[in-house]
Amino acid sequence: MIKESEPGHSVNRKKHAPTDAHRYPKEKAEASRGGSMTSQLSTFTGILLGLQFAAFGWRVNREINIIDEDRRTWLPLPDILNIVSLISVVVFCVVLPLAWKEYGVWSLRILAGAAILIAFHPLTMAAHYGIPYRKKRPERLVCHENHDHNDDCYDAKYAPVEELITIFVSLIVTIVAMCQVNS
Repeated sequence: MIKESEPGHSVNRKKHAPTDAHRYPKEKAEASRGGSMTSQLSTFTGILLGLQFAAFGWRVNREINIIDEDRRTWLPLPDILNIVSLISVVVFCVVLPLAWKEYGVWSLRILAGAAILIAFHPLTMAAHYGIPYRKKRPERLVCHENHDHNDDCYDAKYAPVEELITIFVSLIVTIVAMCQVNS
């Protein structure tokens, strides 16, 4: 009997093609952690879009109720930022990755920025309504000079100082985070 370890003798072994796990160890490691990076990004994109649509839906519902009361309606700055962010996520994190078959660096940056903006959204909305700082919402005079000044002449301020500060902070944090995302 010939042993495999004897020099000059070889055993006829059946060679197997390397498995995908041997060819692609990174993908195997990602799969063992819960899926590929693209799969995780797709899941995160869906969750983020759901949060953005919920925030926008809340705003639309509120404005419908205000219209029913014959009051003036508008979109506050946090909701405008949310809509811009939502459109950016759809373009950069859904449409372009489907076309390119991958998340590019700008897709990742937009995703990071949108996540930060939606995280700040409740704070900026609270500041819009003056919730943490005031007992009453900031008002502004809306009557003409020749009109008697009464309670009907006052309306809520479009963007109180607290709201502008929280939006500024959220935009700075967003820009810094987006600049940190590399390919």
